[in-house]
Amino acid sequence: MKDPLSVFDYANAEHADDEIVLNRKGKSLLFMYKFRSETMEHEKLGYLSEADKALSLSLSLNPRLNRLNFSVRINVYFEMSSLKHTSNDRSYDLLQKALEDGKAAILVNLKGKDVCKVAEICQRLAKFPKCFSYGPKAVTNKEYLHTALDYLNQYICAKGQTYFLAFAIGTIHFDMGEFRTALEWHKRAFLLSDYKRAIGNVRKLCLCILNLEETASVYIEFINALTFIASKLDDLEFVNDLVPKSHWNECLGKLLRFLDFLKSFPLTTKQVEIAEYLKNVLLKKTLITARQFRKCQYTTSTRNDLEYELKTASLLQPVIEPESDHKDFEYDYFAVMSHESSGWIQCFLQQQLSTQMLYNDKKFTACPEAIKYDSCSTLLETTINGINKSRNTILVLSNDFLTSEWSLLKSIITETLQRRHVILLVISLENCNVPPEIESEHLLYFDFTDEKNIPMEIQNLKLALLEIDNFR
Repeated sequence: MKDPLSVFDYANAEHADDEIVLNRKGKSLLFMYKFRSETMEHEKLGYLSEADKALSLSLSLNPRLNRLNFSVRINVYFEMSSLKHTSNDRSYDLLQKALEDGKAAILVNLKGKDVCKVAEICQRLAKFPKCFSYGPKAVTNKEYLHTALDYLNQYICAKGQTYFLAFAIGTIHFDMGEFRTALEWHKRAFLLSDYKRAIGNVRKLCLCILNLEETASVYIEFINALTFIASKLDDLEFVNDLVPKSHWNECLGKLLRFLDFLKSFPLTTKQVEIAEYLKNVLLKKTLITARQFRKCQYTTSTRNDLEYELKTASLLQPVIEPESDHKDFEYDYFAVMSHESSGWIQCFLQQQLSTQMLYNDKKFTACPEAIKYDSCSTLLETTINGINKSRNTILVLSNDFLTSEWSLLKSIITETLQRRHVILLVISLENCNVPPEIESEHLLYFDFTDEKNIPMEIQNLKLALLEIDNFR
């Protein structure tokens, strides 16, 4: 059919000013604007203007179709505001109209697409006229960002998290200058994403990290995040576009200092590959010569060669202090995990637990003293110290943990259960069985085997920590 809109002429002849026909005509005009190639600017405006007329007439005829019409018209006004020849005043008015339609649509029926579109409109109004800039410097009216967060939080509390909502919340916190919170939401978005969406989210995630204070702990978090990204995407091509193009110049110095830090940090084989790849990317973007970069030598950790001596371990008797000995613990929890999983846990889980992700969220503080895996004695000593300083213990199960560290640490875990009379919080990173030494009535189980379920399981873990604290 040369003119797909001609069917609406026939429909209108049969049913003049029918609200359903008008709604579908408005939707079709919006689709033609979006998907018809080689359309001139004046033709685009014509499609959108006709769509506005059809939807507005439908609204006046049948209020019961409000949500359908508002949900389409919000996009019509939004696209009209983005046309090249639209003046700033006209663009601002159209965004305001889009926002009112969005609020009306949400009031009738809370839909994720409408909520995300309202959030995007609020971001543009907050940064108007610098709508496409990143960060707090572009923001002129922060109240719009708070409005966007209100709607996004409302949806998550009612219906749960999705990639689009997590991504939207991350970008809003970035514009507010709350880079840590933005980073944690982009981590959640990455977990919830498929391959195509993950690529776009990586740039925002890395930009958040590079806006944090440059410390050793942040550099370690960065390399752990890059390691997980590389494992999910199964290649290193993403390193070529690590941050948005407009931010490369301001990030170059930070990336160079990051590489310099990695020279003195023990890396896995995969992390050495990432560092070398990033080094080559930066060589193309800077005036630094290859000769200067030759000084960058990265050390591969020899940790994989370590085997724990059970005979030595048996000479070290664990001493777990009873809960009655502590009026106040220093920390909310201590995580017991394998060396292999420690980077992921520190980067994703611990930062998520210590960040107020939602309005009604509580922060939980991890014992900052990391487990030392260098020998039996250091492994036992640091694990015992961490448990004694913390109100709760989180046990992170994986196949490598069960075949390596568990044989050494099971006496500590069982003594913790006997002397503390506590609930053990067990996270399963892989499909593996809970050790028989742990009785089922003494544990709460959280399934992290499916990445897309991890954000919700983290919220469940937060609720469990809160309930345990209140029970005490």
